Amino acid sequence: MSTPNPIAVVGLGGVFPGAANVGRFWENIINGVDNCDTVRADRWIAPADRMVATQHLPDTALGNRACLIKDFEFDADGWPFDPDLLRALDPLYHLVLQAGKEAVLDSGLPEAIMGRPA
Repeated sequence: MSTPNPIAVVGLGGVFPGAANVGRFWENIINGVDNCDTVRADRWIAPADRMVATQHLPDTALGNRACLIKDFEFDADGWPFDPDLLRALDPLYHLVLQAGKEAVLDSGLPEAIMGRPA
């Protein structure tokens, strides 16, 4: 078995339910904040009462509560990419880009590096 190459965690970033950044996430943990909420009826693909079961059944959930990211607004400006292309991406990519940007900035690297070509 070979020895793995060492890595360094140089910055943190993230978007979490009830917390737009890592600092707020830790505050929520310390203060015991519960960010679970009842899933809105329009989030289900069928009426909610048919989607939640008390036992394991195909295509159902065991509860109607979830920790969902709400009120996240992605800023497509300031990136070295076409803003219209970024806006058209799946929202999951918006979360990943935001968390990655926060991690790089948290690492202490200058903000100018974010626009540097690869």
